[in-house]
Order: sequence, then C-alpha cells, then structure tokens
Amino acid sequence: MAIRTIAQLKAWFRRGKYPTEEQFADWLDSYVHKEESIIPVIQVEGLAEQLNSKYVASEGHELERQHIELKGDYETHRKTSDERFDNISGCIEDLETENERQQTEIDSLNAEVEVIHTKDSSQDKEISALHDTDRDQQMSIDSLDGRADTLELGIRMHVSDTDNPHRVDKSQVGLGNVPNVATNDQTPTYTAAPSLTDLSSGEKLSSAFGKLMKAVSSLISHISSRDNPHQVTATQVGASPSGHNHDSTYQPKGNYAPATHTHTAAQVTGDASHRFVTDAEKSAWNSKADGSHNHDSTYQPKGNYAPATHTHTAAQVTGDASHRFVTDAEKSAWNSKAGGSHNHDSVYQPKGDYLLSSQLQDLKGDKGDKGDKGAVFTPVVDSSGNLTWSNNGGLTNPAAVNIRGPKGSDATVTKAAIEAVLTGVINSHKHEALSKRLVENGYYRFHDGFLIQWGHPSDNQDAYGVQTIYFPHSFVDTSYSILTTADSSYQTYYVGRTICNKSAGSFKVSANQKNKERFFWIAVGKG
Repeated sequence: MAIRTIAQLKAWFRRGKYPTEEQFADWLDSYVHKEESIIPVIQVEGLAEQLNSKYVASEGHELERQHIELKGDYETHRKTSDERFDNISGCIEDLETENERQQTEIDSLNAEVEVIHTKDSSQDKEISALHDTDRDQQMSIDSLDGRADTLELGIRMHVSDTDNPHRVDKSQVGLGNVPNVATNDQTPTYTAAPSLTDLSSGEKLSSAFGKLMKAVSSLISHISSRDNPHQVTATQVGASPSGHNHDSTYQPKGNYAPATHTHTAAQVTGDASHRFVTDAEKSAWNSKADGSHNHDSTYQPKGNYAPATHTHTAAQVTGDASHRFVTDAEKSAWNSKAGGSHNHDSVYQPKGDYLLSSQLQDLKGDKGDKGDKGAVFTPVVDSSGNLTWSNNGGLTNPAAVNIRGPKGSDATVTKAAIEAVLTGVINSHKHEALSKRLVENGYYRFHDGFLIQWGHPSDNQDAYGVQTIYFPHSFVDTSYSILTTADSSYQTYYVGRTICNKSAGSFKVSANQKNKERFFWIAVGKG
C-alpha cells in the first residue's frame, strides 16, 4: 500500500477500468479519513496563513468600527431604495388596478355571451364575434401582465444597479476637480515654506505639506550639523578659549636628562617584542633558507604510490547507494521491458465481461411516431402601441389590438430640486473630520482616509532602551511617515529618538541618551 498521485488514481478509475483490491487500498491510503482523530497541522490548507494574518487588538477594533460605519451607510442606502421601490410598487398597483378593470369588462362580456346563448340561433354569428373580442381582450390582458412583469423586473434590476446606470459623471455633481485615483496614488504638489511656521487649522494641504517640508528639511540639516549649531561657548562649559596654550613658554615640571644622553645595553629592559641577540645567533640565522622556500617540481612527498597508469578490478571497488554494479543479464532484461509511460490503449480492451455488438441491437426500443410540427407566433408592437402577430405555420393570426395605457401625469422635476439633491450629496462629502480626538495624544481623520496623529509619551523603555508607542488610531499599513523631536531641559545637547520598527498600530523607538527624556512625535498617513 502506498500514497499515489491524483493523476495515477484518476487513471485507475476511468470509465471501463476495473481497479484491483490493491489499487482501492492505495486510493484509501492517499486521503485522510473523517474517523481519523489527528490531522497534521501542515495538511490543513491555509492554517498557517490564517494564524499569521490574525489582527492585533487595535486593528480588530478599527475593523469593527469600519464595519459599523459601513452598516450605517448600508441602512441609509436600503431606506432610500425601499422608498424608491415603494414608489415603483405604487405604479405596479396602478397597473394591477387597470388589469382588474379590464377583467371586469371581460366578465361583463362573458355575462352578455351567456345571455346571447339563450337567444335564437340567428345570433350565433354575433356570439362568435363576441368570443373573438373576448379572446383578443384576454390576449391584451395577458400581454399587459407580461409587460407588467417585465417592467417590475426592469425596475428591480434598476434599483439594485449600483454601477451608475444613468452614467452620471463627476463634473455633473460638482466633483470635476477631484482626481480619479486611490488615496495612496494621489500626488499632491507643494513648495517648502520660506520659514519655519506653525500649522494652522483649516489651511490647504499644499500649505501644510510645505510647512512640514520646511520643518523636516530644517531638522535634517540641524541633526547633520557638526558645527556647534547651538553656538555653545567655552565659558558656558567652564573651559578656556580653544586657541590658548603654553608652547614656547613652559616645559612640563619634572626631572629631565640632557638631550644628548645615551644608555648602555645593561640599562635597557627587554620584553616579548624587544630582545637583544648575539652576533653568533645573527650569523646562524643568516645562513638558513628562506621561510617561503619549497621543493615543488623537485621532490614528491614521502609515501607509497601506485604508477600513474595503474587500474583496479571490479572486486577492488566498493559501491554505494548511487554507484552499483549490474550484470549483463540484468541490463538485457531491463532493455527488453516496456517504457514507464506505455499503455495498451487501442490495442487491448480492459479485462471484463462485455455484450457482443450484435446483442446491443436487441436492447433498442421501437422508434416512436414523429410529432406534428408546431407554428411559432411572433408578437410585434409599433410606436403607437398596436400589437400584431405573425407565424411561420401559415395560420390565421389574432386580430391587432392597441395595448397602450392611459398617459400619466407629466413629471415636475425642476432645476432647483436637482440642485438641492446634488448640494446634499456634495455637503455629505465635505472634508470634515470623520473622527477626531483633540488631546495631547490624539488624531484627526478625514473622510478620504487621510490621518494625522501626534503624541507626547511618557518613558517606558525596556532594558535595551527600546520604547513602544501605540497609535490612538491605527493606520491601514506601514506606509506612514513619522517625525520626532526632543523634550529636554538640557541646553547643551538634544535627545533624539530612532525609529527601529513600524506596524499599522504602533511603532518602536530607541533612545540615544541614557537620561530617558520625553519626546514629541507626529505621524501622517492613511487610516
């Protein structure tokens, strides 16, 4: 028994095949039975991806909030659709009322027919004409019912069509200047502000980004400056002027030997890197060979060698799993075997009991009688509402009938009404805050997903000097930008923070000072 591939199993169980007991056993061994209590985790499709993609708590809360928001939007849309459907239902009810009226007329005609049937046989012709009229009106009613069903279906499809069935474009609703791109694909243009200024509430994005560009550029320039950007003086740090010295005036205090003094060898104490040698040692070393000399091309390392032309018998060779000797008989037997992909299609028939082709004739039933060919009637309605018929069987067509209903009242849609609706749509999409929290650690989120956050966290560094900052509101991904600055009482240096890890709900910073001063941060992205 063994595990087989899907292709091999399918080949065993094709039509006309007769799988063996061993093949059935291999088929069962190739799959996991429901009665088996343990299934390896690696065989559960998508389990690793599902576990790796679990939301963090903050992302789950944000997803729940978005779900509630979408549910509210759906309820609003459903209410609007229900109102429109109620209006359509009113139109359908009017059609049904007209249908009932015509049905009443038909019932009245049927009553007249019954009276005529009781009269003299001379009125049979008139009765026949009334029957024709009754049939035509019934056809008209059936046609109206079909049109009503078609109209109702078209109305329902129109109500459920959310793909802009009237082809309203952005210029018609006053959104001609809004780019048709995703939020992350927008490319706002801006110019750096001429000087460092504070952000103002309500100012244009181009102006705000210009101020941020100036602030970031100034910060980068300040951080990279090694020319004393804060103009710290020697007096401020209690030091003498940088240019002063005592050269050519004093010599450090102490006992000095004359500049021309010498030492004997006995006065010198050697160490591992400084040893005296004798003339005899120098002479002996000078007579030795160089340390890099060798005997290549001159001598062969000492040992027992076989001649370069030597050979080995098969008995002297030790085989392994990848190197085995075979006999001529084995090679001949293998060469005579069929290829691994061979089959007997078109040569043999799968083993089994079959009926003879001549026996199949007895299994056929008697041929049935051919049925009459029917005629196809095709309706046509002209622009005046006249319904006429044609058929392909040469039969008499029903009489023409006008199916147009009474004209409805003219609509009174004014320009002011349209502008009022569009104004409501535009006002509902103004760039007001979708949500916000204006506190020390807060955020401001717009309808288009633009999110700006800020904070002033307290120190909670771990043993390695790393601090985790959790956002008041999660971003959709890690494509946001962060700017940090110090909050320090020291005037002679600044305390910086280095971003060492980012996620949608938090980021990590490491301190480059041991004083653990607080800092300010601001982040901008899509939330």
